[in-house]
Amino acid sequence: MISNAKLTFLSFILNNETYAISVTKLLEVLEYQEVKPLPEMIGSIEGITKYREQTIPVFETRTKFALPTREADQKYVIIILEIFVAGKKYIVGAIVDSVKDVMDIAQADLKPMPLSTTTYLKQIANIDNKFIMILDPDYVFNESEITQVTAYLEELKRAEEAEKARIAEEVRLKKEAEEKAKQETEEKKRQEAEEKKLAEEKVKKGKIKADKSTKSKEKASEKDKKTRSEVKKEEVPTSKVEKAPKEKPIEPKKEAPTANKNDKAGDGLSAADLILQKAAALKKKKENE
Repeated sequence: MISNAKLTFLSFILNNETYAISVTKLLEVLEYQEVKPLPEMIGSIEGITKYREQTIPVFETRTKFALPTREADQKYVIIILEIFVAGKKYIVGAIVDSVKDVMDIAQADLKPMPLSTTTYLKQIANIDNKFIMILDPDYVFNESEITQVTAYLEELKRAEEAEKARIAEEVRLKKEAEEKAKQETEEKKRQEAEEKKLAEEKVKKGKIKADKSTKSKEKASEKDKKTRSEVKKEEVPTSKVEKAPKEKPIEPKKEAPTANKNDKAGDGLSAADLILQKAAALKKKKENE
């Protein structure tokens, strides 16, 4: 008995035909995502692209379904799918012309694909008199294709990791070199500062010593000047020495003249005594007047 339960599908357009896949296989839809070609063609694999920090293979549905080649400027979208091949889970991208909508289809409306020669197109649905071909992503790839592309991706991953390691090593070495250069520069600056400080201290010490020497010389000079001045004061210059008066030859004392016998006051007195008597008499006379 066929169930009336409905299944949800995402429908998309490919070469003007409508296809659908179960949303249980759908992860995301990317618009105009760049696809990097592989060095060698592997089946219907168009190339690889980045999806959430991992590299995934992308297949061209037109190539897989033997449809006309897509024009170079023709727009497309990539449907990201989760598939199982040989019991292993893989994430892949499928290039389609455009995405149509999400629809519910009753199981009763799903019919076997007539005259189908493929494993991935097994059912068809007639919705509003339009045929929709149901695609099973698990059978799009054969084991040989998925094994080849997986091996390539693993090799690519190792190469990327090696490149990252190389870049990280270069960054580390560069950082170490910069740190070393910084330390050397700082050490050089420190040494220069130390040398400058020592030089300034030497200059300062030399200046202090020179100042002390100068002051000492000045003091000695002043002391010497003072000593010379004192010596000069004590010594009388020859040019200014007054000549001592020549001693007069001692003349023989003249005998006082003998007084006349007729002199009353002068009896027995010398001439000097007589002069003194006269001077005293004159003084007394002046006092009496």
